[in-house]
Amino acid sequence: MAAEPGTARPHRKYRRGTVALALCVATLILGAAGGTFLVAPQLKTAEQAAADALPPPARPVTASVEQRVLTEETVLRGIISSGDSTPVVPSAALAATSPVITAVPVTAGSSISPGTTVLEANGEPVFAMDWNFAPYRNITGGSRGPDVVQLQNTLADLGYATSLNGVLDPLTQSGLSMFYTDRGYTAPVAGTDNALAASGSGAKISGTAVPDVVADPDTSAPSSGGASLPAASVVLIPSGLHTVTQVLPGVGSYLAEPAQPLLRLNAGANIAVAVLDAGTAATYAAGDEAVLTDSRDDTEHPLEVSSVGTEPMEVPGVGNGIKVVFSFSGTAPAPTPEGSTLLIRVTLAGDPEPVVAVPVTALYARSDGTSFVTVAADPQAGTDSLDVTVTPGRDIGGWVAIAAENAESLPVGSIVVVGMTHEQ
Repeated sequence: MAAEPGTARPHRKYRRGTVALALCVATLILGAAGGTFLVAPQLKTAEQAAADALPPPARPVTASVEQRVLTEETVLRGIISSGDSTPVVPSAALAATSPVITAVPVTAGSSISPGTTVLEANGEPVFAMDWNFAPYRNITGGSRGPDVVQLQNTLADLGYATSLNGVLDPLTQSGLSMFYTDRGYTAPVAGTDNALAASGSGAKISGTAVPDVVADPDTSAPSSGGASLPAASVVLIPSGLHTVTQVLPGVGSYLAEPAQPLLRLNAGANIAVAVLDAGTAATYAAGDEAVLTDSRDDTEHPLEVSSVGTEPMEVPGVGNGIKVVFSFSGTAPAPTPEGSTLLIRVTLAGDPEPVVAVPVTALYARSDGTSFVTVAADPQAGTDSLDVTVTPGRDIGGWVAIAAENAESLPVGSIVVVGMTHEQ
């Protein structure tokens, strides 16, 4: 029976509401389940979280044993200086007068021997003498003593007339006068106006007044007049013939310090000198080749390391460090001026033939002082790591030559451990 128009159908509305409610419930259930699926995989136990926070296991970093020529070039700055030499210094008497250098008749390369005029101070000559001690007074007429004996022996050796009695008598004065004349000078006379031979009551030598005239005990009367030798007119040199290698004071300069060298004699060939830190110096060895670039004339000069120091020291002109000395293979350039340095390129080289070598980081030391390298384990070959005792040689450029105690256990191409890493 059909419903009358306008009549409500409550049961259909109810069914539609029920369906909608069911769809909503289903949606919520599925959403919750999906959230569970999304969250569940992210949930971890405390033990799992701690394990995941640990770094990956360490694994070895390796390198190959190689056969190679060890070589490396380093660059440093150094100076050129004279080789070992004998300094000639002014006597205390000469320095005490603070004279002006008025002439220097000798030059580098000049030969000098006892009796040579080496310079003029305040216009007066200064002679080189091979005496055992410097004059301690002005030697004047009537002076007697060991200083006079030295003078008389020198005059005799040079062929001049002289007594050998230890007294500056007229015969010795005659020889001394001729000695001056042959060198282009007039012998000073005690009591005259002479820049180096003091007049009057005596000369001041190192603060001590010494008389110009000494009483002659044989006559009880002083001898005076005639040639004399001022104490300031003598500098000491070793016996024999010598070569001047360096003249230090220039004309017009003042002398005031007894330790101030006037000349340098018999120097060996010029050398190059530099300093290094201890670590770098340990890689240098005698015989290493080098090249010095002389910026003064844009020339290059071959060198060779002749010695490497063992302890730090202050080296004038280059600073503090381990001293390295180079010898020139050819003609050596002139010494560098004070405050100037030159470029030196050093080729560090071991054996010219290839040697068995490993990176220096592959070398380890035991408590007994022996050294070893570790051959890495090879899982594919089923071998474990192996420590091989070696004797290290020279290390150059980050590589060190080695000789294995058992060569068969460390052939070229072996993989050795140089460190450990946690990187993946």
